[in-house]
Amino acid sequence: MDGKNGFQKAGNKLPQLYGGGLCPGGEVLLSERSETEHQRVLDAQRFAHEIAAHKVELETQKRELAAARNDLEALLGKYTELFDFAPVSYFILDSGRVVNSVNLTGSSLLGMERSRINGRYFEHFIPAAGRPAFAAFLAKVFKSQVRETCEAVLLKADDSQFLVQIEAVAAASGTECRLALVDITERKRALESLQKEKEASEALQKMGEMAEVLRNMGDAALVLKKGVYLQRAQQGCHDLRGRFGQAGAHH
Repeated sequence: MDGKNGFQKAGNKLPQLYGGGLCPGGEVLLSERSETEHQRVLDAQRFAHEIAAHKVELETQKRELAAARNDLEALLGKYTELFDFAPVSYFILDSGRVVNSVNLTGSSLLGMERSRINGRYFEHFIPAAGRPAFAAFLAKVFKSQVRETCEAVLLKADDSQFLVQIEAVAAASGTECRLALVDITERKRALESLQKEKEASEALQKMGEMAEVLRNMGDAALVLKKGVYLQRAQQGCHDLRGRFGQAGAHH
């Protein structure tokens, strides 16, 4: 009993030794724990704030990307519409001269569906005799990176031939080439017809000039001939007068 009571008394005296509070070491431990917990709370709040800010930024970027995608799709749709319904025949060829794309006007120009054109070598639509020249022309286009122009004979689906003017330029990447084709068959025929008319007119003009020269030569010959006749007549008259004069002298 005395031992137990003595322990209790000693325990009761411990708080009194330090003014009724905890020991100095205990106060330090509690203070450090409090600061650590407070720092953790601050770190958690800051992290939560950063996550929220990052989330807002991601949402903003998402909206901007969606808007950019919509603009790109609209632009692509407009480009596709312009490409497909352009009044000029457009072909897009890769560096191997294979048709990657053709618009509606181009397919109509060849007289066949686009599915029969895409994926084929463009030379398939050129007569064999003209293929080497076209291959050389396209090689020049890819090498020069500037717009080049040539004329070529093409084949329709029914094997009929027609003449086109081709303007071609290679993309900056060098992986494809864009061709614009214009059917100049009728224009060529009209020019040839005008040329023939011009040549015929020049030939007629030369014939007229030659005829004029011949007329002038004929007139000169006639004058000369008349002069000879006149000279002969005068000589005859002179001879007659001489004869009559001699006859009178004899009488």
